Amino acid sequence: MREKLIRLQSLYIDQFKRLQHLLKEKKRRYLHNRKAEHEALGSSLLTGPEGLLAKERENLKRLKCLRRYRQRYGVEALLHRQLKERRMLATDGAAQQAHTTRSSQRCLAFVDDVRCSNQSLPMTRHCLTQKDATAIGDLLTLYSGLMETALD
Repeated sequence: MREKLIRLQSLYIDQFKRLQHLLKEKKRRYLHNRKAEHEALGSSLLTGPEGLLAKERENLKRLKCLRRYRQRYGVEALLHRQLKERRMLATDGAAQQAHTTRSSQRCLAFVDDVRCSNQSLPMTRHCLTQKDATAIGDLLTLYSGLMETALD
């Protein structure tokens, strides 16, 4: 009886390994086909409607909507990213990184060939001083252009 149970157990283990192998192979084929499809269609699903039937265009439109269904935008995306950063700091226990700012949160402006070291405003690429400087510079160029036309 014991030998039969051991034999049955080994058969179950072999069957399970076979099913795992099949699952991995199907996953590999799926990812390969998906990559080939992405290369063929590219990211421009809706840019070239020529040659597509109305039903195909509708299916592509639906597919594009489903791709971005759960994507976060605006303030919600900013808050979610901050929450993920706080969780990473809490799980890593890296208190020394709490006061550092990522390079993507730094101002991108250059002053005298040196990058500005201030933190950028949320959802922008520049800090408050650079935003003021660019706004004032834009106003001055607009004003000087108006003055030249008025003097002529």
